[in-house]
Amino acid sequence: MLMRLYILSGDRQAALQQFEKCQELLRRELNVEPMPATRELHRAILEGRPLPDATMMPAWSVAPPAGAATLADLPIAASPAPGRRRLLLLALAAAAMVVLALAALTWIFLPSSSPESFVIAGPANVKDTWITEQYPNDLYWPEDPDRTPYEKYSRVHLQFYKPRPPDRVVIQFDLGQFPATAQVTQAAFQIHLETWIELEVAGALTQSYPAQVSVFQILTPWRAEMTTFSQPWTQPGLQPGVDFNADPLDTQVITATAWLKFDVTEAVLDWLRDPQTNHGLMIEITSAPEDIAHYWVDLTDQGAAILRPYLQISYRKR
Repeated sequence: MLMRLYILSGDRQAALQQFEKCQELLRRELNVEPMPATRELHRAILEGRPLPDATMMPAWSVAPPAGAATLADLPIAASPAPGRRRLLLLALAAAAMVVLALAALTWIFLPSSSPESFVIAGPANVKDTWITEQYPNDLYWPEDPDRTPYEKYSRVHLQFYKPRPPDRVVIQFDLGQFPATAQVTQAAFQIHLETWIELEVAGALTQSYPAQVSVFQILTPWRAEMTTFSQPWTQPGLQPGVDFNADPLDTQVITATAWLKFDVTEAVLDWLRDPQTNHGLMIEITSAPEDIAHYWVDLTDQGAAILRPYLQISYRKR
């Protein structure tokens, strides 16, 4: 093809060089010779004969039968002809368009090289509340004259006092806006904890204590405005294996005020496969080396949006 285009544009030398390159490549990579039609075209260029007719000459794998090839009426141009040069340019432009089309198809149908990010945060898309063993059936702090429900708290606390943690945070994310055809590569839940310091009561905490904080996948449906330590769970505080998966999705160590990042990819994939299983996450302090730990936890109604918990899903377009 290129040999014919070069000679039609009047560049005999480029046509001959193209044959040499083609012959060398075929010998090196496939250990074969150029097709008979290609060799016939090469000989015609060398001898200054009219070119074989490209529309009539078949691409035989062996030498063509006698009389199979016809000759074109057009002689070799002695100098570049404007019309033929235009033909060459049009052919090269068409080839470039084919390359661009293939690149576009590759971009559309193959995953992009770098993942995109989808973040879920804020009261419109996140529901959370605090449940405490101290008041297992209450939706608000009994001594609060305003009776503000726990689900509207901007921050609560997580504690650990041997032998167990007395409170939990439960949180749920709305995945309804996540792209249906996206391929999830990772999902991370991030939440901000702050050291609790209390100097005005007996047994005051004057320092930060290390602790392990774990995140679990909840298995029982719940509604933030109706959830307490006792309800709607099989047993108060959630029953392992029934109300939540007893194996934590992830566990992180905290020693002072920090953002904690938990890998919750497994849970998010479950929720996307079956949205009816999206019952959110439970967060609790699962251990403390010194048998004591106490941290503030910022929730989704926190006035400072920068401190709100969020779910970040990394994905590729399909």
